[in-house]
Amino acid sequence: QSKKSGYTDNWIFLPAAGCRNDEGLIEVGSRGSYWSSSLDTDNTNRASFMTFYSSYVYGSSSYRYNGHSIRPVSE
Repeated sequence: QSKKSGYTDNWIFLPAAGCRNDEGLIEVGSRGSYWSSSLDTDNTNRASFMTFYSSYVYGSSSYRYNGHSIRPVSE
């Protein structure tokens, strides 16, 4: 649920769709991993992403050829 004023009744569903790496599709059902729109400022071959499991969330950057999900948004 959003904590931003004026949007507190809004929700977004992000499925735990796993991600793709050199080994193939991994952690489907237990991990959600989503690209952001931000490129790494030191290396534009990398971009920021967010990963979550049932007990924690973290953000990092990854090479853009890795397979994280996207969540398109519009106003």
